[in-house]
Amino acid sequence: MTIRVGIVGAGPIALSMAAFLADHGDLPLLWSPSGRWVDVSHGEYTVSFTDKIEGQYTFALAADAKTLVDDVDVVIVAVVGSQHKAAFDAVLPFLRPEQSVIVSSHCSFGALYLQKGLAKRGLDIPVIAWSTTLTTCNPRGEAQFKVMTIRQRIDMATVPRRHAGYGLSLCKRLFGDRFFERDGLLAVAVSNVNPQNHLAICLCNFTRMENGETWNFNLNITESVSRLIDALDAERLSLARTLGVEVRTAREHWHFTHNVPVLPVHEATRVIEGRGISFWGQKTAQTNWVLEDVPFGLVPMVTLGRMFGCDMTLHEAGIAIYSALYGRMFRDENDLLPALDLPAIGAAGLLELCN
Repeated sequence: MTIRVGIVGAGPIALSMAAFLADHGDLPLLWSPSGRWVDVSHGEYTVSFTDKIEGQYTFALAADAKTLVDDVDVVIVAVVGSQHKAAFDAVLPFLRPEQSVIVSSHCSFGALYLQKGLAKRGLDIPVIAWSTTLTTCNPRGEAQFKVMTIRQRIDMATVPRRHAGYGLSLCKRLFGDRFFERDGLLAVAVSNVNPQNHLAICLCNFTRMENGETWNFNLNITESVSRLIDALDAERLSLARTLGVEVRTAREHWHFTHNVPVLPVHEATRVIEGRGISFWGQKTAQTNWVLEDVPFGLVPMVTLGRMFGCDMTLHEAGIAIYSALYGRMFRDENDLLPALDLPAIGAAGLLELCN
């Protein structure tokens, strides 16, 4: 049976996800809250993909959040972390009991924020949190995108947990047998390795980004950068153990994303490069690898560390260094955490909410 899927977002990740759905017989409808990538007044958008997805696609566009939600069975939020709260607030008034919501990828306990809003409406709707995105995808020109990766494994959790079986079956139905149910939302909250990895890679190559240089992502993850990735990962893994949840390592993330052996990251990237596959680093300091990942990836991890008494020294230092480099307080740019008021909920209360 065809499933009508509404995607909040129209950037590279949302568009490549829509192409994947279209290839598998489902009907994607997109709405762009920001209008950055598409003009929704046109009613449709034609875009071309290369590499892991090939071809030209024309997607229907919804004019607003109500139109999107009214016309679909499943809503997927696929915008950057800084837009998650606004996206949740936009769709909340229109969600119906028979629908489900997928958050790709989940950050900063957004699923709890959405559940809080649903509870006020008296709705019991599965909210499915992904630890990462289905694809990696970059623009290559006007309405042209390159899909570098379709991930073979994505960790996920569903809240409330009584809907876990349904959440897993829905994700597999839409996107194939690539999903692994983690032990609740806390596990997913500490499963996303991108913020810590991007911290190490971007910080160590910062002037390359700032100067707009073209630089090889694979080759500039040197052995020292790889050690920093491992050290950051050790803090995250220690936090996971304290929380009593099992998560993948950063090395395993590279293994599942790029089909390479489980190796130190600098060795894994050399394997990728040896296959003739080159990835290129960010050419601007105004990248979501910092502007999104710091407030919505690193700050929540540090918040958890403080709540549960875990040492997150390197994560803390990364936030402080980036705040100095950019002349802005990244700690204050997360709008989801204040809305949840985790200190008032407390460690025990958070465990209860996530379970």
